[in-house]
Amino acid sequence: MSTVFLHVGQCGNQVGIPFWKRAAKDENVKNGRTFLHEDGTQRSLHIDSEPKVIAKINKTNTVRKKNLVFGRRGRGTNWALGYNGLLKKGEDHIVEDTMEMLRKEIEGCDSYSGCVLMHSLSGGTGSGLGSRLCEMVRDEYPMSHLVSCSFAPCQSGESPLQHYNSLLTLAYLNRYTDCNILTHNDLILERLQKKMETVSFNQMNENIAAALCGVTLPTDTLTTKCGASIGMEPWEMVRSLCPHPGNKIVQINHIARRSLSTLIVARGDSTDSFHSAMKSLEKKVKNAYSCVPWNPYPIDIWTARNNLSGSKSASLSVASNHSSVVDYLDFLLSRSQTMYKAGAYLHWYWRYGATEIWLKIYGIFPAILLIALAPMSVHMQSDLVSTGLTVVVASTALVSFGYASICVAEIFVLYERTAQTGYDEGKKEGFEDGQAEGFRLGEEECKIPTTTPPQYCQEISDAVTTILKEEEDERADEIEIIIAGLRMNTRMELNTCLEDAGCTTAGCSEKTINSVCVMYI
Repeated sequence: MSTVFLHVGQCGNQVGIPFWKRAAKDENVKNGRTFLHEDGTQRSLHIDSEPKVIAKINKTNTVRKKNLVFGRRGRGTNWALGYNGLLKKGEDHIVEDTMEMLRKEIEGCDSYSGCVLMHSLSGGTGSGLGSRLCEMVRDEYPMSHLVSCSFAPCQSGESPLQHYNSLLTLAYLNRYTDCNILTHNDLILERLQKKMETVSFNQMNENIAAALCGVTLPTDTLTTKCGASIGMEPWEMVRSLCPHPGNKIVQINHIARRSLSTLIVARGDSTDSFHSAMKSLEKKVKNAYSCVPWNPYPIDIWTARNNLSGSKSASLSVASNHSSVVDYLDFLLSRSQTMYKAGAYLHWYWRYGATEIWLKIYGIFPAILLIALAPMSVHMQSDLVSTGLTVVVASTALVSFGYASICVAEIFVLYERTAQTGYDEGKKEGFEDGQAEGFRLGEEECKIPTTTPPQYCQEISDAVTTILKEEEDERADEIEIIIAGLRMNTRMELNTCLEDAGCTTAGCSEKTINSVCVMYI
């Protein structure tokens, strides 16, 4: 099962250098053909809009020179510029060349299993071009796996566009990938600063590469009886950590919160001593990671006799799907909302093809809702709540225009039972022509005293109506019936929450709704 790696942008390529140095020294990697060609070169493509980093990679002997794709001008830390390109002759070849090289790499695999994408969330190339390639790879190879390794910038980063870029990129990743391994620069810095006074970018890249190698390189657990690795580690990780398509953000750096599922990889166990202590370790990990009680097998354990290359002692790598990502996404959501409402820096996106109506329907608004909903669904499942819709009303105050944009743009996977419930309720109330009634309910919902400005509801309603007319969506009536039912259910649940709090909708303050209802949930 061969894997092709895509390293996009300066960050993705710089992390790729130490990653491949470690991988090339691993015995299972050298003996197998999952990560390497028969001639020992990497199954990887290196893409950047500037030649600087690519020139450094070109000096190594482990990369096929034809798999280096680069342009002559950067993308100015602008997602729209990275996604749409410069639209100038001579600079529009990067996407086409990359897809052609990827096709040749895949055709050269005996058994192709999927792609691993490494990129940053903040840079123009890593975020915009990474999103574009992610979308095209999924469209071209819909049945193969796609995992992204995304590197989030420091919260006090130097780019004023990094919050927009990160938000838009995460929306695309959540739509097209099977799993997103999210790494925070702030957490890496905090960890390394405990061991050394000064931390360089190279040391950060080495640390990230070691963590990624720990969970993706071959293990004895997934090796066949004949001793050959079939390279299933990245895809078994997806199966283990991402049981639901809506909960696909995985972190290797852990902050204690609720955990859906956890993967432990022990390397350097040459004496099999780890197996004797496995039960006690599993119990400790369950307690430390606060595994949800409804998952009977929340932990998978893999072992390998050999250490990671460059490590003198045994290592233990842990990857977990847990709700600690909410802190970062809440920060991202808050900053992006503030900037968007002020109209800050939006002209940089309009200049390169991301128009205002596009941002409203396919960009900022759906992305904000997507980021708000995805991590909350993890927390929701952890606490055994049947549906996450109430969470959105109570704690994000974005639901008023959210369902319409989500359903039409199709960038958030609603739970099957929730969508069906909404559809049934809509039908029951006679919403045969769900569009007008659905928007009427949406406008009424805007009157609930939340932090959502009512004008946004009308703007989104008008925009969605226009899109439905232009595209003549065959599922328009069905979608609008679902929207109407969901809105009705959500309003009823909110009223129940407020009644339990001892007040009515009209008499409750914004603070009461946001605090009491969250406690109720």
